[in-house]
Parts: sequence; structure tokens; C-alpha cells
Amino acid sequence: RTFDKIAAEGITVDVRRNNAGVWNFNQLQRRMSSSTPSSAEVFIRQLAITNGTLQVNDQKIAGLSLNISNLATKGSERTGFNLEFDDPGRNHYALSGKARLSKDPELEVALSSSSISLKSLSDLLKIKGMYLPEKGNAKLQLSADLRKGKIRSSAEMSFSSAVMPAIGRGDAFSGNLTL
Repeated sequence: RTFDKIAAEGITVDVRRNNAGVWNFNQLQRRMSSSTPSSAEVFIRQLAITNGTLQVNDQKIAGLSLNISNLATKGSERTGFNLEFDDPGRNHYALSGKARLSKDPELEVALSSSSISLKSLSDLLKIKGMYLPEKGNAKLQLSADLRKGKIRSSAEMSFSSAVMPAIGRGDAFSGNLTL
């Protein structure tokens, strides 16, 4: 079965866990996993979602745009994907890559952001007992590659005009972090 193009605009997905710890999609997941999967491969030449929103409990990602090309459910083709979104602090990110969904899966993925507000990132992370910058900007580049069961990855973050609250009235600083 082949679909040339599937497009959706303005989709909102709201995922929540109730007080008992049960996710709101558990019943749907049970129904889907109880059916026998088809042996036929499904091809989707282009899947496009624009202006989407994903909310998990109280964390919201807006401005979501997803493009997938050559999706083959049995892995006979290499799939390309691009995902762009804004975090709750209005920092913009781009995730892109290629994947093959086969018995020996392959994945190449890169995440980047050309401008991240360190203040909004600190507010979003809300890590208690950790000093995070209260001012400044950053650029981010992460990449990962899975082949033959081995993962290789790299990361680089450059930051400028950062100010740490624990340091007090010190000068702003800049730098790079590479992994």
C-alpha cells in the first residue's frame, strides 16, 4: 500500500498522566498492540505536519513542523525527516536525519539551535540545587549516528554573555563546551 502525500495542519496532541499514574493513551495502545500486524509494507512518500502543538502534562512545544519522506514500515527504504519546534521559552530547534527501520536499524540525527536564551532554558529545566545561567545566549549542535548496533555522538554548545547567579555581580563570560 502506497500513499503519495499525507498532510495535516494545526494538530494538537495532549498527553497526560492522571493521579494514578496512567497515561491518557494507554487504552489506545492496548487496542493497537492486541491486533495482528499486517505482513504488507506501507509506503508514505511524504508526511507533513505544520503548525502543530505537543503538550505533555504541563510542558508545551508549539510551532511544530514535521516532514518525513519515503517512510517504509518494513525498512526497505531509507527515511528522511525534519522536525522544527519552539520550546516553552520560545527557543527554536531543528532536528533532522535519516533512518532505516529494518532488522539492523540505522539512524543519523542532528539537533541544532542557532539562538537559545539561557534564562528561558534555566526556567524550563527547573533543576533544584543546580546553578544555571540567568542571562546570556547559546548555540547548540548535537549529532548521533547508529550503525551496526554502535552509537557515535558529538555535541557542541557555545555561549556568550552568560551570568551565573551564584557568582553574584561578576562579569559576563563566554565559552564553548564540546563533547
